[in-house]
Amino acid sequence: MKITPVVADELHHKMSIVADEPDLQECYEVTQAHCDKIITWCKARLIPEVVSPKLLLLMAGEMENAADITLDQYRDMPSDDKVQRNRAYYAYRSYCGFVSLMNEQLATSDTYLEPVEAPTEAVKPPRAVVTPEHPIAYPMTHVTWVPADGGRKDAGFKGETGDCGCRAIAIASGRPYAEIYARINELAKSERTGKRKTGVSDARTGVYRVTMNRLLAELGFVWVPLTAIGSGCKVHLHRDELPATGKFVLRLSKHFAAYVDGQLYDTYDCSRGGTRCVYGYWKLEEHP
Repeated sequence: MKITPVVADELHHKMSIVADEPDLQECYEVTQAHCDKIITWCKARLIPEVVSPKLLLLMAGEMENAADITLDQYRDMPSDDKVQRNRAYYAYRSYCGFVSLMNEQLATSDTYLEPVEAPTEAVKPPRAVVTPEHPIAYPMTHVTWVPADGGRKDAGFKGETGDCGCRAIAIASGRPYAEIYARINELAKSERTGKRKTGVSDARTGVYRVTMNRLLAELGFVWVPLTAIGSGCKVHLHRDELPATGKFVLRLSKHFAAYVDGQLYDTYDCSRGGTRCVYGYWKLEEHP
């Protein structure tokens, strides 16, 4: 598949960084040869039709990080700087398009842990482990995922929903799901709207940052930023890059997740194989 010059240049830049950092290679579970292979594709602006799921995840994750950072930069640009804003918006759309292509390929693969050296040999999904503390958990090389809905089902709620903010807060704080649900909708009533922000938070469909900040502050959480504009992604959803102990609400790209004592609690494994960028987290301050 052909890729745009802006995607090729950005992906080339990111893979060059990974190729020079052994720690990053260990985090992504790739080698310098893997990075060099992607760099070669970038130079040709052509990605092969058959690519290892591990490399698809790596490329999609880095481009999604680039898309989110570019969108933040676009929003911070002066409205009269049309040239730079147009460039930033084009780059953002290009990154999003590339991520969509990668996700389409990932959707047809059996597993994202398939070895790069043997792409035709699938690896079995991680086996569930039952412990007294967690009835079911999935230990993987990058993180242990514990399926959890934050108490939504037990509270009587039904149907599919986009309640990641409510769910993550309920899990990390240990508060009842219904209590967090009601408090989010109560705080949403005082939110302001404008040209960019036309709606307000809803516990069922999504929570804006302003309400996340207010509610988590009420519950004793403190915000810790992990990225800045232009800095790139520094921390990923990987056990080696996040604190081993403590209760956290992670801010990811268009998603929130609970991370408690080194384990990911969510309705699905949202880590993307340990490559998903963590923009920051709210940490529960434990007081004696």
